Amino acid sequence: MLDYGLQIHGLPLSALSKELVPVIIGTYKFPCGCLVDISGSKNIIVTSIPGRSGSIKEYAGFNDYIITVHAVIQSLTFDLVYDELNRIIALWQMEESLRILCPKTELYGIQQVIFESFDHPETKGMEATEILTLRFLSDSEFDIEVE
Repeated sequence: MLDYGLQIHGLPLSALSKELVPVIIGTYKFPCGCLVDISGSKNIIVTSIPGRSGSIKEYAGFNDYIITVHAVIQSLTFDLVYDELNRIIALWQMEESLRILCPKTELYGIQQVIFESFDHPETKGMEATEILTLRFLSDSEFDIEVE
C-alpha cells in the first residue's frame, strides 16, 4: 500500500486496516469491517451554443461528497441487534450535522456529514443479522455575512 507519507491519528496509512480502525458517526461506532465508499463530483455548467458542435463548460466548484457506509449488524440475539438498529435510527432522526471519524473520509477533509438516506433490506435466512446501506452528504460549517 502506498501511503505517500500520509498519517491518520499519528499512524502511517500502511499501518491501518479496516479491521483495526473504527468508523464513528455522531456517537455511533460502527462494527469493525464496515465498508466506506466515497463519491465526488464537480459542479460543471454546460451551455450549448446553437449552430456549433460541442458545448461550453464552466467550472462552478465541487459538489458535496457522497459517503456510503455498508454495515452488517450481527449479534447472538435479536434484542442486541435491535438495540444497535435503534441507535442507528436515532442518528437518522437527528436534524443536524454529525461528526465523522474515519481515516478514508479524513483523506478528503470530510469531518462532518448529514445523514441523507438508507436501505435496510430483508435478511431472510440470516439469524440475528441485519444489513444496512447508509448514505451521508459531506457538510462543513461556514458563516454567511449579511450586508
